[in-house]
Amino acid sequence: MPGRIHIGNAENFQTSTRGWFVGAFLDDHHGPLKTDDLQLKWGHHPPGEQRHELAEPAAMASITILISGTFRLDFPGQDPGSVVLREQGDFAYFGPGVPHTWQAEDQSVILTVRWRPTVPAGVT
Repeated sequence: MPGRIHIGNAENFQTSTRGWFVGAFLDDHHGPLKTDDLQLKWGHHPPGEQRHELAEPAAMASITILISGTFRLDFPGQDPGSVVLREQGDFAYFGPGVPHTWQAEDQSVILTVRWRPTVPAGVT
């Protein structure tokens, strides 16, 4: 069945979609990578690059995973208020509606995954 396998390179999405390579904001020509249920971002950040303004809180759960480098996430008004990802595989999970800022302390590559939280069975 055609269209069941789609290959690419996350690094190639840097310019057109700010690193997001799966999600609802992609064009239809991205085929199965366009979805409302999941978002994936490959972030390649030079040292000192940062986002000063609070990122708009997403209605999705998020996890940021460090591939390489040193990357800091700040969560104003939260505990902890700041998390530094230092070792490959370090991650920070934050639930829907949690605003954040970030800074690449070294040349950093991160993978961010967002998804719609599921409601446990029996909970309405």
